[in-house]
Amino acid sequence: MNLRPLLVLAFAAFLAACAGSPPREGPAPVVTPPGESGRPTPAPEPAPPVVEPATDAVTGLLVQARDAREGGETDRALALLERAQRLDPARGALYLELARTHAAAGNAAQAKAFAERGLLYCQGSECSALARFTR
Repeated sequence: MNLRPLLVLAFAAFLAACAGSPPREGPAPVVTPPGESGRPTPAPEPAPPVVEPATDAVTGLLVQARDAREGGETDRALALLERAQRLDPARGALYLELARTHAAAGNAAQAKAFAERGLLYCQGSECSALARFTR
């Protein structure tokens, strides 16, 4: 008796049974702790926006620096602007003021360098004012 066709048939049946898709599981059960209802809890209210003190400090330093520059105190203005830059190095208005102050002090190369850097951070009219220093 030849068992080969019988073994091939049994092997084929075995492969066909294995080729089917695995049984699907339902969603995981939701376990509710004792004493709580199954109702969803409301999301917490978002916190009010926080005004960063550095932003206020930088604005104050910018105002003081403009006053110093307009009063002819370019060294004092530059010191104030450098302090403001350490607090907020990504503010376009700061670089514009640095460019203006260096130009007032007669440092055209420095004014251009700060204007070029400020173009990375500027918004609105700051950009065109900074661009004028780069020409």
